[in-house]
Parts: sequence; structure tokens; C-alpha cells
Amino acid sequence: MKKKTIIIVLAVLLSAIVGVILAYGPNPDIEKLKEGDVIFHASNSTAAPMLRYATASPVTHCGIIIEKGGKLYVLEAEGPVRLTPIQTFINRGIGRAYCVRRPKTELKERVKYKGYLGIPYDIAFKFKNKKYYCSELVYDIYKDQFGIRICEPRPLSDYHTLGLEKEIKRRGMKKDQLMVAPSDLMNADCFETIR
Repeated sequence: MKKKTIIIVLAVLLSAIVGVILAYGPNPDIEKLKEGDVIFHASNSTAAPMLRYATASPVTHCGIIIEKGGKLYVLEAEGPVRLTPIQTFINRGIGRAYCVRRPKTELKERVKYKGYLGIPYDIAFKFKNKKYYCSELVYDIYKDQFGIRICEPRPLSDYHTLGLEKEIKRRGMKKDQLMVAPSDLMNADCFETIR
């Protein structure tokens, strides 16, 4: 088997296993979630297999929960930054499994999200280039609006990149570029798991 095929098969298996684990965790009603919570799932996106392999985690996408007009949405960078109804976000994840983490320190104000809407998606996963990828969006909002540095950005070379050289080059990524993956946010000590 080719190395790339093995990577994809392992990533899919890992996603399925963790999807089952997440699906059978505590299951509060969606209404118990609140603005500022960070929601994670295993995505079906084209970048998901690469992220699963590089991070050794099935968690490949995240966003921030926003309350608007009495309804919950997810502010996410999947394509241009947008608000997605929370159930739509959950339904898009593999097996509808998701995890929600809440900051241990209560947020004193609401998320200011309107200035982010429509910002293009960043396929190169780079900081400060007028584009956003999902975990960078969450990271920047927490850092800039609430003074919470969720985790330390890491160079791409810290992740598992063996066999991903062509994809890294195609996306215009550099081994020394700093980034934060959804799994880095998921494992941050400043959050507690709600679901």
C-alpha cells in the first residue's frame, strides 16, 4: 500500500473511534451551551485527513458559539468566516459527534464577531495574512478580545508531516511557520469540557 493510502485509512479509523467516544459522552441539551463556548468536531472537509494525521487527533474543525436573536450559532472559518446554525454545524461532523469546551474564567462581555464575517479562508494556515482558518479564528478572538492566550502556537515542523510534503508545498506552507491546530485548542488547560 502507498504511504498516502495508509495515512488516509488510519485517519478515517481514528475518526470513527473517537466519534463513537464523543457521541456517548455527557449529552446536555444544546440550550445549556452559551456564547463563548468552543465547539469541536471531526470534519468531512478535504483538509481533514491531513489534519487528523498531522495532529494525531480526530478533531479537525472548531468554532465559537454565538447567541443571536435567542438562537445559537457557530462562528466558523469554513470558506469565508460565517455564522452557522449550531445544529447544522453538529450535523456536518462525522457521526454528528462533537465536543464543547468552556473557558474556566467567565467571559465578561459578548463576542464581537461582525468584523470577522466574510473574511476569506486560509488554506496555508498562516497567521496575520488577512485570512483565517478555524482554530486561528478562535485563538485570535480569545487573545484579542478577552486577553486569554489559549495555547502557544507551534511551528508546522512540530506536527507529523512525513508523507505530507506535496500537500504542504501545494498549500504554500513552510515548516517553520507558527500555527494552532483544533487539537491544540481542544487540549488547552484554560478550558473545561462541557460535552
